[in-house]
Amino acid sequence: MAGGVALALRWLYFLIYTDTTRTRLPSLLAAAVLALIGFHIWTLGILADLFAANRKIVEETQARVRMIKADLSAHSRDETA
Repeated sequence: MAGGVALALRWLYFLIYTDTTRTRLPSLLAAAVLALIGFHIWTLGILADLFAANRKIVEETQARVRMIKADLSAHSRDETA
């Protein structure tokens, strides 16, 4: 993402302060592609963090359910004996 921003700033600098006979379109396209790739990588990082948090919550819930089932089965055995 930083590479895309750097190329976009370079493109803006040349657009504003130099002659406008050259478009420097490849720099602009490279900036757009790099910015999009950076954004996608950032989004995937956020999703990975959310999946990790969800996995932790599910594991804790499963452990609690197992404890409750074990307590219930122990309680029912005590009543029948």
